[in-house]
Amino acid sequence: KKKKKNNSGFGGYKQQVDFVFGAHHHSYQRTCPVFKGKCVAPAAKGEYAAPIVVDIGMAGAGNSRNVEHKTPDFFVFVNDSTHGFTRIDANATSWSMEYICGATGKTMDAFTVSKLAHTRG
Repeated sequence: KKKKKNNSGFGGYKQQVDFVFGAHHHSYQRTCPVFKGKCVAPAAKGEYAAPIVVDIGMAGAGNSRNVEHKTPDFFVFVNDSTHGFTRIDANATSWSMEYICGATGKTMDAFTVSKLAHTRG
């Protein structure tokens, strides 16, 4: 039997991975829920759509000079010049994350992902 090729870029879509976190790049970057390079919306509120990719390497802000001026459409927020930190609030059905500017305390980006109780693993 021939195996189907996974075109998602990584294996997280099938397993319904909610987030992919990285920090190698010295910036904060967040995508929409992305599958095959495109933003996807859930079929219904609280249902799974696709992984959100978040790069939280902003402790090294200013050290990466390779953020493209025209970022792909699936990026919701990109900042490579501001040091900061993230604040996370999570419970059984909701995950909220904020990117806070270290110098001002101002929220630079915020998002929430909610799941219905029946979609939890």
